[in-house]
Amino acid sequence: YADSSQQLTLARQVVSELITDDRIAQIADSFLPVIIGGLRAHGIKVTPAAEVGIRQVVHDEMHNVIDESLGDLASAYAATFTADELSELDKFYGSDVGKKLLVEEPKLMGGFMPKIATKVQADMPALQSKIRTVFASLPQGGQ
Repeated sequence: YADSSQQLTLARQVVSELITDDRIAQIADSFLPVIIGGLRAHGIKVTPAAEVGIRQVVHDEMHNVIDESLGDLASAYAATFTADELSELDKFYGSDVGKKLLVEEPKLMGGFMPKIATKVQADMPALQSKIRTVFASLPQGGQ
C-alpha cells in the first residue's frame, strides 16, 4: 500500500476483516461442488483422494489470487466509500452479526451456486439460441 491516507487505512482494516484465511477457505470450498461436478460431467472419475487433492489446489490458488489482489481491493474500497462509511463497515463486520455473515455467507453461496450452475447448464441451448439471434441481427461481419 503506497497511500497512507486515513481512508485507505480504514479500507485496509475492512478488507482484513472481510478476507481472512478462514473466509478464503470457505470461498474456495464454495467452488468445489461445481469443479468436481464438472469433472464428473466430463466422465472423469473423482475419487475421495482426488477430491482432497483438488480441494488443496483450489485453496492454494484462491489464496494466491486473493493475496495478490488485496491492495487493489483496499484501494477500490477507499475509492468507493467515504471514511465515515468505511468506519461503519468496520463496526458492522466487527459486530456479532457481521462476523456471522462472514461465516455463513460462503456456506449459503456454496449451496446456491451449484443450483445456479445446473440451471445455466440446462438453459444453455436456449441461451445459445438467443446469442445466435443477436449475432444474426447485426450487420454483416457481426460488427
